[in-house]
Amino acid sequence: MPYGKLEEFSQEGYIDFSKIDTEFIKLHTWKYYGYENTMTLNWGLDAYTDPGKIITDVQFEFYNDEGLVARITHPSYTSYNGSFTDYIVLNKKYGNGNILDTNSDGTLISSSNETGILKSNSLYLVKIIIT
Repeated sequence: MPYGKLEEFSQEGYIDFSKIDTEFIKLHTWKYYGYENTMTLNWGLDAYTDPGKIITDVQFEFYNDEGLVARITHPSYTSYNGSFTDYIVLNKKYGNGNILDTNSDGTLISSSNETGILKSNSLYLVKIIIT
């Protein structure tokens, strides 16, 4: 078995000490890929909040030509500095119209569907809300 760096598990980044306590938040990575039954979200933030303040959640609102389709709330983390990957099942409704699924590390992501479900072979405009 060969030994070496596993590229898919590597994390790169740095701390910019000049931005600490400046309320600087920047989206540095954003990609989403739709497959037949799943969507993979790759996203990343540089987040330097004020002392005593935290980011409580990150929401993704998916819009099509008819308006808001779904709102997905990412689970709360201690830090949002870094890159994240989430997986969403497409073409499926859960329970009372809510999408419930887990991301790559097993934590829950949930959504209240507004007008429908996220469908494969569809293009969405995504609004990212950081609170």
